[in-house]
Amino acid sequence: MSLGKGNALLLVATLAAAHGCARLPKQNPSVISIWLAPVHGAPGGGSFLSAETAAQFEIGETISIDTITFRPATLRPQYPPTRFAVVTTFQGSRYHPETIRALGEDTTALASVAGAIAREANNRGDHSVLMDFQGLSQSDLTSLVTMIRALSDSARRQIPGIRGIILPPGDTVAYPTRPISAVAPILVLRLYGEHRPGTGPGALASPEWINRQLGLRAVDIGVNRLMAELPLFGYQWQRDGTARIVSFADAMRIVSAETLTLRRDQPSGFLTATGRDGWTIWVPDAQSVERMIRVVTRAGISRVMLTGMDGADPDIWARLPAIRR
Repeated sequence: MSLGKGNALLLVATLAAAHGCARLPKQNPSVISIWLAPVHGAPGGGSFLSAETAAQFEIGETISIDTITFRPATLRPQYPPTRFAVVTTFQGSRYHPETIRALGEDTTALASVAGAIAREANNRGDHSVLMDFQGLSQSDLTSLVTMIRALSDSARRQIPGIRGIILPPGDTVAYPTRPISAVAPILVLRLYGEHRPGTGPGALASPEWINRQLGLRAVDIGVNRLMAELPLFGYQWQRDGTARIVSFADAMRIVSAETLTLRRDQPSGFLTATGRDGWTIWVPDAQSVERMIRVVTRAGISRVMLTGMDGADPDIWARLPAIRR
């Protein structure tokens, strides 16, 4: 079948626009907003963040939805006052997607939970709410959208700032961009997981991988409604393939105990070391974090959330004021 001249020109224009979106705009925001959050399931690694330093950034703490009562269970903020809440189904050692499924089927319970969460965040003085509901499948999309809408509506009435949802990397099947962006003003892209428990050792996020993840979402909604979540922590893999979260402080202790040194992996910028017993560590330092931030800001993203502040490289706090300008 042949195309008329007008249709052919339209096709070329459409393909060119799609190609441009996939490449992402190469522009730096004039000022970026830095948010700091804890990482779920991580043991304390020793904090290097002073109260004076914390006051310069947006600090978040967790509100967990109890798996039995569905009531919000809050932790005492480590760096009060907090500025935003991360609402999650993470409890114990894992996410509980069954909580979202149950609430999605009970609108009365959902309205009560959403109101209680908004009140808790408001009482703490939080200006924004981010949702973190990992582990869902494609069949859970209706429940997820219902949950996001209920929490966003309740938060909007009491909390003036951002309402967003944290999305797992690469999963556009269970977490498709367009239907979720219709109910969540901001999409927070979890930009770590290139290597993680269940994969072989490696950097949590290389520049090339970050750009691919950004492109998957930006092609649908652009970059203005995207926020980037980047790791301040790493993993230690054992010889049997299991892996656990380690902070920069943890990594330094482990490496020093075997009189080893961390070396920099040039492609990713992460630090790595391998022990005599076969363990391998990959962890970011201040230079790694700065490199990741530069990647996302070059794509035009102006909001960055750094996760895992407990035990992070203390040099990060000295570098961040200059990075965000």
